Amino acid sequence: MAAELGLSMLARRWLINLALLAVLGVLALIVRLDLREDARASRLTDLAPDEVERIVLKRAGEPMIRLERTGPGWRMLEPHAVPADAEAVSRLLAVAQAAVARTLPAAGLDPGALGLSPAGVHMSLDGLALRFGGNEPVAALRYVQVGDMVHLIEDRYLPRLMTPITALVSRRLLPPDFSPGLGDLDGEPLAAGQLAPLADATAVRVETPGAALHADAPGARELHISSADGGDGLHFRISDGGRHWTRLDAQLSWRFTTPPLPAAADALAAAPDRRMPPVDPAPAPAAPPPQREPAPAQGQGPA
Repeated sequence: MAAELGLSMLARRWLINLALLAVLGVLALIVRLDLREDARASRLTDLAPDEVERIVLKRAGEPMIRLERTGPGWRMLEPHAVPADAEAVSRLLAVAQAAVARTLPAAGLDPGALGLSPAGVHMSLDGLALRFGGNEPVAALRYVQVGDMVHLIEDRYLPRLMTPITALVSRRLLPPDFSPGLGDLDGEPLAAGQLAPLADATAVRVETPGAALHADAPGARELHISSADGGDGLHFRISDGGRHWTRLDAQLSWRFTTPPLPAAADALAAAPDRRMPPVDPAPAPAAPPPQREPAPAQGQGPA
């Protein structure tokens, strides 16, 4: 009888312990969900960077930048209509999930004193407007207005928003949906096989063309590439021994350390300059010889 009573008490204790473990598990789950909710509430926006489709970036004194997601990548619509660099755009989008240190109602603040009116940087993510102001003086946090609230976030995001326009452009020379067909270099035909290396050509950087945009750039050659799919072709001006490629419709240049197209580089080295040589100015007319005074007639002396 005593043994049965002892077993019954032991079983009861096990049941109590299991019940306590179940309660602790439920409490831990509740705490975890609360922490996730708090973390979500302390982010700058509710937007997931991977789900954002459109970005508009306005910076004081600079052209507006418009970017749009195209499948797995991004495309710049303004100020240049070219593919965008997906990694650079991803760095821009990180601000959507920036941790917020403090939030204040905008109604009780002076936007001018906070650098929010006018704001130096405006950003729109799928239509959600973000205005970036100045720094809070104590912790050097950045003021950002979203709707009727002003948030304080770390200042490390602003340099990303000040990325140069050319750094947001894809360093791939050809658009991902472009298949090179035939081409010609200053009228000399190039076969599709000769142009094939351009499909994977990636520049070290993209830059504004400067002097390379002009037709009289030293050593410049014109390359036209047709699309194998029947779409619009591409027109490049190549210089610097085949290492500098300027796309004329986009007014951007792709800089390479080595020529991406050996056939074009060889042609650039071997072909004479087909541009008209500069015309020397007409020589100035020769000065007339000095005139001598007529000699006095015989028998006439000086007056």
